[in-house]
Amino acid sequence: AEVGRLEAAVRAEQDRVRELEERRQAVARDAEQAQAGARQAEEQAHRAREDAAAARALVAEVDGRRARDQEDARQQQEKLQGRISELEKELQETKDRLTFEVHLRSDLETRFRHQQDLRLEAEERHAGALVRVAALQDDLNAAEARQVRVLEESQRMRSAYETE
Repeated sequence: AEVGRLEAAVRAEQDRVRELEERRQAVARDAEQAQAGARQAEEQAHRAREDAAAARALVAEVDGRRARDQEDARQQQEKLQGRISELEKELQETKDRLTFEVHLRSDLETRFRHQQDLRLEAEERHAGALVRVAALQDDLNAAEARQVRVLEESQRMRSAYETE
């Protein structure tokens, strides 16, 4: 059950990594779109150079937007990279924990089998001891029966001797 829970946790972490990768790709697409927007703005600025005053204002605005977009994209990329690194670390820790738990479970199963073997061996020894006790009891009963016969024979001989 613990291994199943841990496997589910690993799958959930993998799902989160995939989701973050999809988000990273979406951010990359957004960055490409922003760069495409910047290129369009540059084309507009080229056309607008005929009107120098309007062109300077437009270029400044476009440059500011592009710089902000690039900075935002860079910051988002850094955040995503940091989160991906964290998730990879968590995934490795989970894998390490699972490996440890698999080894621990294997060790416990080995110990359990060894204990079962020892229990069976003890039960066999106990059964053998019971058989030996029963045999000794039979020998004791036979010896007591012989003793009774010997005593009876001895009393008959004594009675016969005394009557003579």
